[in-house]
Amino acid sequence: MFSIASAAYSVGIFSLVVIYSKTALGIGLDGPFLKFIAASTTLRASAFRSTLFTMVGFLFSLSLSTFLKEEGIIRWLESAPTFIVSVLALVRYKYIMNLATALIYS
Repeated sequence: MFSIASAAYSVGIFSLVVIYSKTALGIGLDGPFLKFIAASTTLRASAFRSTLFTMVGFLFSLSLSTFLKEEGIIRWLESAPTFIVSVLALVRYKYIMNLATALIYS
């Protein structure tokens, strides 16, 4: 449930920021756009964190679901690769977010 709520939060924030940003740029309001982007930095940062939490929640849920669906040795044979791929995916997600923070937002 946390993953769904977190996703709804980040989608809402990003949608509103995109709508208002494109509106401002589309009608030539570059100055107000820059002020809007600067003023919404904290909200956008929290939405990025929320996106990461959403991905963590989804991958954890996927791994746990795979583990709980079987019994015995099959449980481990099916869930181990899912868990390993999930951890690798999270490491890559975090790398991309850190890269964007360093190159775009600093």
